[in-house]
Amino acid sequence: METINYYHPKKKFGQHFLKEHTVIETIVNSARINATQEVIEIGPGLGILTDALYKTAKHVTAIEIDAELSKKLRNRYNSISNVSIICSDILTFKLDAFTKEIGEYIVVANLPYYIGTTIIQKFLELTHKPKRLIIMLQKEVAESITTSKKNKNNTFLSNYVQYFGNAQIIAIIPPESFQPVPKVDSAIVKIDISQDRNVQILEDSENNFFSFIRMGFSAPRKQLRNVFSKATNIPAFEIETLLNNGGFNSKNRAGNLSLKEWVELYEFAKVHKWTL
Repeated sequence: METINYYHPKKKFGQHFLKEHTVIETIVNSARINATQEVIEIGPGLGILTDALYKTAKHVTAIEIDAELSKKLRNRYNSISNVSIICSDILTFKLDAFTKEIGEYIVVANLPYYIGTTIIQKFLELTHKPKRLIIMLQKEVAESITTSKKNKNNTFLSNYVQYFGNAQIIAIIPPESFQPVPKVDSAIVKIDISQDRNVQILEDSENNFFSFIRMGFSAPRKQLRNVFSKATNIPAFEIETLLNNGGFNSKNRAGNLSLKEWVELYEFAKVHKWTL
């Protein structure tokens, strides 16, 4: 197997290559891959993580946007039958069609910070979702996704992820673990996807529910009575009265609500026929 001895990272792709084997070990142990499972690896870099993944997985599909690096990776793994290198932008790659053709799979990704949350949503929207995602994110982003049910600083994405499964930070990774060295700490996040949803939505589709939450977070610093008033064209005092009579705190902000409370509020809004 050919080794990629040196490759100059391209800034336009946000490339920060993992170099610490202890971090690789943490990622692989967290992924809990077995010989019946496929792996989709996003951003294989120099192949240091791919080397560990293909030894336990049924097959590894590594998706790399950098054409020059993809060529080097193909040369590196041309003799490894259970590794495929695809040169593509994961943001435009037809994941839905691809994942319908494979069995149970796990996503492992060392992503540019600026696309991390987009990729998480992209996989959670699929018909055939992964069993688990192990993703390297900027520490602050990881913390915003893994907020607890009691946390009063929830985000749209933390609610979105919690609806489908459970997220936790596995480890905080210092900048020195990468080449080139980023300016911020990173974190390995594990998202286990549940077969059953953590809450149940009555009648309407999930998309309507998520649109409702997204609307609530459209002005996260404003009280919900004002957010809903603007969205529905109902005077704020009427919204306040409705919410208070329904047992809701009209002065709450979006980040104060748990996922369960968003479901209750969503069902309440449907009953009162708010047009959002």
